[in-house]
Amino acid sequence: MVGCRISSDGDEGFVGECLIRLNLRFPARWTLRERSYIVGELWSSRNVNESGYFGRVSLSSIKNKNARATGLGYEYKEIENVRKSCANKTIQKGEGGNYPVPLSPDMRFDMFGGNKKVKDLWGYSSPLYVDNQPYLLSTMVGREAGSTQEGKQTLSKMINVSYILTLATSHDFQLNSEYSQIKSLEISAEGTYDLGSGHLCMIACMHVGPPKARIGRNSSLDCEILVDIQYPPLNARNGGALRGTIESTREKSDRLYFEPFEIFSRSVYAGQAKESIWRMDLEITMVLISNSLSCIFIALQLLHVKRHADALPMVSVIMLIVLTLGHLVPLLLNFEALHDEPQQCECLLW
Repeated sequence: MVGCRISSDGDEGFVGECLIRLNLRFPARWTLRERSYIVGELWSSRNVNESGYFGRVSLSSIKNKNARATGLGYEYKEIENVRKSCANKTIQKGEGGNYPVPLSPDMRFDMFGGNKKVKDLWGYSSPLYVDNQPYLLSTMVGREAGSTQEGKQTLSKMINVSYILTLATSHDFQLNSEYSQIKSLEISAEGTYDLGSGHLCMIACMHVGPPKARIGRNSSLDCEILVDIQYPPLNARNGGALRGTIESTREKSDRLYFEPFEIFSRSVYAGQAKESIWRMDLEITMVLISNSLSCIFIALQLLHVKRHADALPMVSVIMLIVLTLGHLVPLLLNFEALHDEPQQCECLLW
């Protein structure tokens, strides 16, 4: 493409010389360090010795989010390092049972976190690629979250995955000794997911400087970060809690070292949400039936007493028992809630 310099004279602007060339393209593949949706170059077509000449400038988009170009692939370059770093790295032993299938919507989650310097971080995490298959929310929504058996038949136990994690807060905080005024973190990660234990371990990169200091894609890129996450089982009591850490593998004396972040999530799995909705519908139905029968029985009692005044004491006792049983039915249906541990109120659903 051809670009033109826009000049201004007072309040009016005009198009100057069109001696700028621009080249933009979609990359064929992403990696841990390069996840730009669009890349390109900008340069001047002037001669080197002419006034206004400038050399080639690399261009790239900073935010990738859920943007996908047709035919875009992913190349895993840090898997060997992940295996070495995560060989003995576990947060907790798996509790047994089934864990989320990598291509299910259960792999996405909202999270809260913090470290010694900041306590009120919130954000989300989502896969980008599972092996070589893109993770697209539009194709995940209609899937049955409980299809673990199908997933285990088509996927190996250890699966390569790539992720994006975003954390933010409402105020500035100090990440490390090099940079201080930041409000959010966007972390790119790749690693392995153990379908048998629900353990996710990844090497990650993030831009550690404030936006104005990020000149060039790799000038402030810190890739000595380890992300360790343990998913709860699909059948965990009370939904379980996802827990994890984001920590720097640098020495504490390094200027880019930061205090470890602890993250957790109470996001409900899709299957658990579906079961909970079904149970609430049943409870509401039983309450309506019980209250309706109570009204009917009270009306019948009044009619019976009007016709047989001498039976009033016995009828009142029987109706009291019937009404008591009617109001106990909803409590019996929700009896398990008396023994459940309280959920965190800051739970978010995708």
